[in-house]
Amino acid sequence: QLSAITPESQPGVEGRVMQLLESLLGAVSTRPMAYPEDQGLATQNLVEQLLTRTSSVRYSKENSERLDQASVSFVHKAILEYLLASPHLRPVVEALLGRSGQGHGSVVEAFLQDKAGKHGAAGELLWRHRIRQGRVKEAAEVMLLIASGPGASDLSQRVRLLDQAKQAARRAGSKDLLERLSAQLDVAARVQLPLQRELDLLILDVHVSERWRSRAKEERKKLDESLLKLQDLYQIAVDLGFYHLVLVIVDLTSSTQDMEAGFTAWLRSFLPLQDTPYSPGQLQRSCYATRSHGLFPLLLVRRSQLFLQRSDPPQLMAAAEQAGPKDFELRAVHFIGELAEALRSGSPLWDARAVGTLLEFCSCLWRKASGAAASDWVALEVLAKKPFQMPLAALLRFYTAVVSQLPSWSADLRTRLDGASIQLSNSELYLHLSQVVLCLVEKAQGSVELRGNCQALLKEVRLQLQELDTKEPLVKRLLTEVQRLSRDVLGLPLLGDGGVAR
Repeated sequence: QLSAITPESQPGVEGRVMQLLESLLGAVSTRPMAYPEDQGLATQNLVEQLLTRTSSVRYSKENSERLDQASVSFVHKAILEYLLASPHLRPVVEALLGRSGQGHGSVVEAFLQDKAGKHGAAGELLWRHRIRQGRVKEAAEVMLLIASGPGASDLSQRVRLLDQAKQAARRAGSKDLLERLSAQLDVAARVQLPLQRELDLLILDVHVSERWRSRAKEERKKLDESLLKLQDLYQIAVDLGFYHLVLVIVDLTSSTQDMEAGFTAWLRSFLPLQDTPYSPGQLQRSCYATRSHGLFPLLLVRRSQLFLQRSDPPQLMAAAEQAGPKDFELRAVHFIGELAEALRSGSPLWDARAVGTLLEFCSCLWRKASGAAASDWVALEVLAKKPFQMPLAALLRFYTAVVSQLPSWSADLRTRLDGASIQLSNSELYLHLSQVVLCLVEKAQGSVELRGNCQALLKEVRLQLQELDTKEPLVKRLLTEVQRLSRDVLGLPLLGDGGVAR
């Protein structure tokens, strides 16, 4: 009947061909037999006969076009598509594929190659076949094709396929392919997957307004459908205020020109200039804690312990009903700790001056809002730990420079925060840093090697405090404490301006 059907015989000839083939294959593959292996063998024999007897059958434009060796005829496509669409018949395709040197293995391989990027099962059959044949590089290229196309079911599968392809490319010794796969895997695993989970967290949080959650659902769908370019992921992260992920993106680009974008990401991770999903004014439900937590929405309003999501689905924490004095310190330390694991240790993003001064600025702001006590946590829990790992001597020198250069770096921060309703004077910053420094110098007592560093730091603090209103109780108390530390802890007199310790 197939041979009798010609293009001129009737309209819709391809549909008639499909009906005949599906009826025949369906009847044979569902006919009960004593043993399951007999069923598969019977179907395989039938398919081989069909492929052989229809090798010269052509329909539609195939009559006037010469098919090259790599092309698959309409009839052969119809047969193989039927098998591929039926999970219980895919072993038949695999068996035919294994007979490359004989039968129709080359036809089946050409068919699967054409389908690999669009049909997950086709791609899987093909890359496994090529692995068995030792064609590892070609197998890696098929995995990349599946990961990049609509054949993958979701983003997690795309990431797994990219990882498998990278391993295969390494085994094949293909440097160019390995570099290309490594770059794509970095973007997918380090940016797109965490971004998708960040969107999941946002969708789950009913405290966030519906407009943000609807936007998150739209963006999430895009992330599942394909592997996005880094620039597209960057734009989604910026639009939704996910500046912790922008830091990861800037780290991946590794170019000096992007360091300005990196500092902006640091700043806006803590102090966003635009509305974000977690800004107090964007929440459907707020509480007393939101008043102070709203200063740092990403750190304190966002309801997850982790900043770079690893769990699927992400775990949503209960909203804080009250703000604690150490809330900002604990979350900031956790934030830096996670980023220390995610960013390269030698990344230009780890600029101690930029990060340290920003954290002290924010710490001062938090103390003003919450009444938290002075603490040297930025020095000891951040700058002394990975990736900065400053010893105490380096910390003392660092804070000497921070105090002396305060007008410069604070002016730079205020310029960048132009338009934000943040009120923090240099006097408040000097008082905050003086208290931090006094805590730090206490840690250095008894160390002869650190006396010179401490003396220089205390002298700088004293000079700056004397520029303030010395009648203010806090200023007077701090000046007294500076004198005490210089005399009792260090055993050195603190002389006036220009003096030298004897």
